[in-house]
Amino acid sequence: MSKSILVPIWTSLLCVGCIAFADRSDPIDLEASSKHDTVLKLGGASFDPLFDRSPFPVGLAKSAPDKPDLRLVQLHGPVRDAHRASLQERGIVPIQYIHPNTYVVWADPDQLEATSTMRDVRWAGDFAPACRLLPHLRGRTDERMELRVVVYGGADIESIVRTLHDMGIDSVKRRSIDATFDVIGCAASGSNLEQIASLPGVYTVQPQPTGGGDRGEMANQLNTSLYDIGTIQPGYYDWLTNLGITGVGTTIACVDSGIHEAAPDLVNRMAPCTGDSCGDSETSSSHGTLVAGLLAGDGASEVVDNWGYLAGQGMAPRSMMLEQVYDPTYTEPDGMLQLMTDSWDNGARISNNSWGPHPTPLGYDIDTRLVDVGVRDAAPDLSGNQQLPYVLSIMNGNGGTSTQGTPDEAMNVIRVGASRLRSSGGAIQNRLEDIASNSAHGPCLDGRMLPDLVAPGCQVLSVYDVNNWAYTCGTSMAAPQVSGAASLFTEFFRTNVGVGRNPSPAMIKAALIVAAKGLAGGEDADGYAMGHPPDSKQGWGRLGISELIDPELGGVRYFDQNTVFGDSGEEWALNIEAHDPAKPVRIALVWTTAPGHGLGGTTPAWTNDLDLLVESDGSTHYGNDIDPTTGWSNADGVRDGMNNSEMVVLDAGSSYATIRVQATNINSDGLPGFGDSTDQDFALVCWNCSADPFTVVVSPAAIEVCAPGTVQYSVEIQSPDSDGTPVVLNAFGPLDMEFELQDTIVVPPAKTVLSVQVASGTSGIQSFSVTGASGGYQTEATAEIVVVNAFLSVPDLLEPYDGEEDISTLPTLAWDMSEATSYALEIATDDGFKDIAYSTVTSQMEHTVDFALQYGSDYFWRVRPSNACGLGQWSQTYSFATSPGLKVLLIDDDDNEPDVRSYYTGPLGELGIEYVVWDTLNTDDEPTLETYRDFDLVIWFTGAEWGGFAGPGEASEATLATWLDEGGVLWMSSQDYLYDRGLTDFGTDYLGVADYDSDVGQLSVTGAGSVFGGYGTMTITCPFPNYTDSLEAGAIAEVGFNGEEGPIGLTVLDQDWRTVFWAFPFEAVLDDSVRRSLMLSVLNWVPVPEPSTCSADVVPDGFVNIQDLLLVIAQWAGPGPDADVTADGVVDVSDLLIVISMWGPCG
Repeated sequence: MSKSILVPIWTSLLCVGCIAFADRSDPIDLEASSKHDTVLKLGGASFDPLFDRSPFPVGLAKSAPDKPDLRLVQLHGPVRDAHRASLQERGIVPIQYIHPNTYVVWADPDQLEATSTMRDVRWAGDFAPACRLLPHLRGRTDERMELRVVVYGGADIESIVRTLHDMGIDSVKRRSIDATFDVIGCAASGSNLEQIASLPGVYTVQPQPTGGGDRGEMANQLNTSLYDIGTIQPGYYDWLTNLGITGVGTTIACVDSGIHEAAPDLVNRMAPCTGDSCGDSETSSSHGTLVAGLLAGDGASEVVDNWGYLAGQGMAPRSMMLEQVYDPTYTEPDGMLQLMTDSWDNGARISNNSWGPHPTPLGYDIDTRLVDVGVRDAAPDLSGNQQLPYVLSIMNGNGGTSTQGTPDEAMNVIRVGASRLRSSGGAIQNRLEDIASNSAHGPCLDGRMLPDLVAPGCQVLSVYDVNNWAYTCGTSMAAPQVSGAASLFTEFFRTNVGVGRNPSPAMIKAALIVAAKGLAGGEDADGYAMGHPPDSKQGWGRLGISELIDPELGGVRYFDQNTVFGDSGEEWALNIEAHDPAKPVRIALVWTTAPGHGLGGTTPAWTNDLDLLVESDGSTHYGNDIDPTTGWSNADGVRDGMNNSEMVVLDAGSSYATIRVQATNINSDGLPGFGDSTDQDFALVCWNCSADPFTVVVSPAAIEVCAPGTVQYSVEIQSPDSDGTPVVLNAFGPLDMEFELQDTIVVPPAKTVLSVQVASGTSGIQSFSVTGASGGYQTEATAEIVVVNAFLSVPDLLEPYDGEEDISTLPTLAWDMSEATSYALEIATDDGFKDIAYSTVTSQMEHTVDFALQYGSDYFWRVRPSNACGLGQWSQTYSFATSPGLKVLLIDDDDNEPDVRSYYTGPLGELGIEYVVWDTLNTDDEPTLETYRDFDLVIWFTGAEWGGFAGPGEASEATLATWLDEGGVLWMSSQDYLYDRGLTDFGTDYLGVADYDSDVGQLSVTGAGSVFGGYGTMTITCPFPNYTDSLEAGAIAEVGFNGEEGPIGLTVLDQDWRTVFWAFPFEAVLDDSVRRSLMLSVLNWVPVPEPSTCSADVVPDGFVNIQDLLLVIAQWAGPGPDADVTADGVVDVSDLLIVISMWGPCG
């Protein structure tokens, strides 16, 4: 097999356009955030809302005048918790922060008017529809476009969806973004955009971005900084091995267009991946393979270039990789977040993205917001926050100004541009300090700095496919080197700093920018000389990993999200000493901030504002205020109110300093699920700062104890460079607790035990401290003890209340109790709890049963608390009754090749549903009207049948129509009903089909509408050939499922009847639990039959008919009792006359 090196390949759509500008110094404008600090930039306009007239068109200037809608409240100054509390007391819900000092809120006109009494409110008014729709999207014609509509989760979203349907927008996909917003994906006419933006609760309307797509060892050695110009030498892996850092233990998601996984340099680095976005042998591409090789190629092929460098060795050669393919997942309404969720679920802890959904700047749009959400929590369905570092290659914008794409303007990601490395022939250049000519320049449209740093991207050697290697040029090749470096740093941090804990995304970013090498004197992409960083060409400079993973021992201090600010005005401070006074001191502050607005355009996106201040030699230095001619921080300069990455650089000779991090404006929820709705943590790295002589760590962070009682904690004393000096330990806390250390004098590294004795009468969460002191240095660690007591009461059962009827078969039960750690829940069919139908243990005071109870049954339930004191007593017993059962007629219309009946009978049986099977035997032998009348729901399936008998025939359609008009519900699952029968009047008037394309073979379905809207995208795998159709919904129908080729399922809700029609087989859903859930969704949609109100309906089926007459005759002259309509003790002519007089349907 031949192996070769190809030269050259250019990736990532290198040319978009070049514009020359005269001024090349370009330090970031720190005063931009404070200029005009009352002026709003919304809807493409800039205005002071208190003094300026509305800049918006009359038809798009007002929120809903008579109902709750989105509005704006601007405060006088930085946000305080008290300001938000005052709004909430008036019923106003703050939703999204907008700079300066403004909230988009949910309120009605009267509630907004109530802000006039708040002295902290500067102005209140409408969040106009024009704010929700940028100018270039107004006045559009009827061209069809794919849209994403972000809506406030507290609005009437169902009403919004119904209105979209009324506008003729049938294909609607709804997804949850976070606790605040949902996003709806749909296709609509451009002429509908202004109407959609005016709906109450709609936050922004944006087109689905289009034009998305893709954006060796010598580069590794350059990144180490262990070189002289022109004399870079091979040996990168040996250097890593000597450090003991190779990327082991970290998996990187390579989100791209596919990977040649069998390439010899990659085959041993691939990790398994399960999910819709995971790649396989059919998704290979050269671009993704090049990226993967730079990430974690292990050089196993031993192929070298003409200069002796390994062609297939990546930055982190012992890390593992996931292959994820971004298309088509990124086109889903929440696709950018879903890709990150898939990464996390498959074990990746870093995500590399050498691609983007749009090649030109759109500002801070929906996609950008989704990525920032995912960096803080990539798996929102899991408890806690699953933080995922996200590395992104910025667009190949060819210099100029603001030539980035999306989501390049995200705040929490690591955005990477490209620098030069080799010539097109592979030889090392003498211009290593230059930005590659194809790399984009910032800044962001709102003025924030972009990129964060650069890495070699032109020309870089990597794996091309299974047999070849190639030099390539593009920002796509720079990002994977930074992702690989992030993996190496993760291993370093986990081993040397975090005691087994991974660094946060903010810590990784802070460490990367501290270690970056400034490129002062080099040229930007337009050929102009650059100054010292930071700027919007090089960011903080070129990737440097030697100081990242091989810092001088004891010379770097790391603080990773140990402190949380809860309100504006709070401060964290630290006194530091230079480790080596002959070298500069670099301090980087980074925080994973709350997501910005997502509106796109030039509206400022920044949210929580922290400020880095360093006091040294009588001066105060502010983050990012750095002289581009010297590289040192200016004295007594300007704060940066925009960027969530800040650095101070002190010149050599600064021996002592005080670092302060100030919470200037905490306006948003930086830590979802923690504390209240305004908080923010941060990461800080201090390079050339003497490390603490030792640290004290108490674990676990909290223990529950029953009072009175004793618990034990582990106390660990760590030291980066112990000199044998002893440390004196002391523990103290609440006066009603006794603290005893096993050892009070230790020599680090050391471990001892702390015992805490708690007296009776104590309760609640109590904090205590352990201090360590040695040679004039003292440090402190804190932990908590959760004190509980024996239970004196039992849980108070809340819902369902005792004796409540018509409860779901998957009920939610709730109770109230204090001081419990967990609860045992039991549901039984008897009040002695001998026949347990369901039981579980939960830490919450609410639980939804996840296994269906029987319909029409009585149940009893109770709850028992538990804590460190033991078990409490059972609560009192409550009873409830589930809703009456349904009677189902299951029409087996398949050809038994294969027999798919069990796919339906299985979940019906599990759900306790009474059903009867009618087998058509693959003919038109179908039920009569009298048969249908005995059932509440008809389920009709056809399996693989086609060629003439799939679905109801002409006579049966007429019978079904009559039964439906009498109040029936039909669910038909058939991929060949329309193929065999064509589009009949029944198909149009009852199933809601306006038109169809037969046998398109759709491969996935996504739930939509009021019945199935909660279901995400599911792959369908038919147990027979896939001949699924694409449907066009008629005016009476709602889309229930969408496929990749169009709607594939419809629902119709008439005032008297209901239908569900799927042009795909129910049995194509492989997951048993999902099939059962889908079945339950249909069953729950069926109206519960009311008891008969006809006295003559003695055979209760909703009709007075021959069945009732025959029963009267059968019980004639007797006491009945069933046929004794008049209840006079005898069945006689009076009963017969009533039956005849009431003949027909009841009601």
